[in-house]
Amino acid sequence: MTNASPAIHELFMLRMQIVQEISRLNSRHLYDRQVFGGCEMEVLRCERDASPDGSFAAEALATARERFETARLALRACDEELAYWHARLDELDRRIAGS
Repeated sequence: MTNASPAIHELFMLRMQIVQEISRLNSRHLYDRQVFGGCEMEVLRCERDASPDGSFAAEALATARERFETARLALRACDEELAYWHARLDELDRRIAGS
């Protein structure tokens, strides 16, 4: 065994951990995407059912829009976290390739 072998082994172990985190985030992203889509449909339903004078379903529409915004922010945060982990994986792959 060379001196580089333990270091390479550690890099591959780290890579496995990063890939596992990306997999977890992809699963969360799918869930967040489904929640976002459901919230979007709820907003559209409330808008469709609103009365011309705006009195009917105003509270439901406001609540649906709040949930939609919360879901949008969660999806955005997950996108940012995924981008971070993908960048770490790219950096690590370059280190491994240089070893």
